[in-house]
Amino acid sequence: TCVMRFMRARRERKKHEVRRRRNLEVEKELRRSSGRDSWDLGGIFGRDSLDVDVTA
Repeated sequence: TCVMRFMRARRERKKHEVRRRRNLEVEKELRRSSGRDSWDLGGIFGRDSLDVDVTA
């Protein structure tokens, strides 16, 4: 998990704007889909679950 955090930090510095835009779209899709799925994601990854690159 430490490695994941480190990689996430590097990615955050690199593609901050692109990720922010994509995260907004992902958040909309999560809200559109069943509420339970989005809550499960939040429970697994914590509050900043949208920071995770779901496509990876």
